[in-house]
Parts: sequence; structure tokens; C-alpha cells
Amino acid sequence: MRRRIGLLLAITVASALAGADRAAACSCVPVDAQSLRHSDAAVIAKLKRIEPIGQAEGSPAPGAGQARFVYRVRRSLKGRRLDRGEHFSVRASTSGASCGLPTGVGRRYGLLLGRESGRWTASLCSVLEPEALRDLASDRGNRARPACRG
Repeated sequence: MRRRIGLLLAITVASALAGADRAAACSCVPVDAQSLRHSDAAVIAKLKRIEPIGQAEGSPAPGAGQARFVYRVRRSLKGRRLDRGEHFSVRASTSGASCGLPTGVGRRYGLLLGRESGRWTASLCSVLEPEALRDLASDRGNRARPACRG
């Protein structure tokens, strides 16, 4: 019994420390109307799938921890028109510790997107709850916080 309690305590402490490291590594500032103005596009989209990039199964390779996040547009709120139902992808880290995108396949997200070299870009700090992004785009929201969740 004592051994089980010790093991449970060790797991709990290790989990808490791992979570603290992860939270401390990616730090986001609040998203506001200026963030929206500086973005190239803003959409509400559903994450359809995550495709690993440059990884052979079980072996680290260049691009390890990187993936292509494929989304389906539900609503376009700003910028280059991404039509409802259109698919687009963003290359990003799969780790929240390095501000990677949330990995909740099937969930809807509000995304502030950038464009670099003809590709869409985003990070955990540019992800909002869909309602918060809608409010921000309609000028009802003064300040919204990123939805730093998976």
C-alpha cells in the first residue's frame, strides 16, 4: 500500500512538473484588434487531420515534431477569401511547449493566419475560441485571450 502511494505521488509530481515546463515554454500575449489587423486572414475552421512531416516511424529525422495541420473552413472573417468548405494547411510544431497548434482533431478553432513564402502560418498564440474571434472581427470584443488548449 505504501509503495502504491509513493508511486502515485511520484507520478503526480512528475506530471505537474512536465505541465509547468510546457506552460512556461510557450507564452502568449493577449490577442486584440491590432493582432487581427496585422493578420493576413482570420477564419473559423475545423481541424480535419494532422499529417507528420519528415518522420519515419520510430526514428527522429529533420522536421521531427513538425506536422501539417489540415483544416476545413467554416467561416472566413478577414483577408484572402478562404471559402466555406475549402481545405487549407498550416505547417507547425505538434508540441505546445514550442507554441505548436492544438491537436484536437474534429474541433473548431478561430485562427489568425499569416502568409510566408506562399504558405499559411499560425501558432498556438494565434488560436482563439471561435466565438471570441467572431466578436473580435465584429468589433464587439476589445481583447480576447488565445485558446491555449489541445
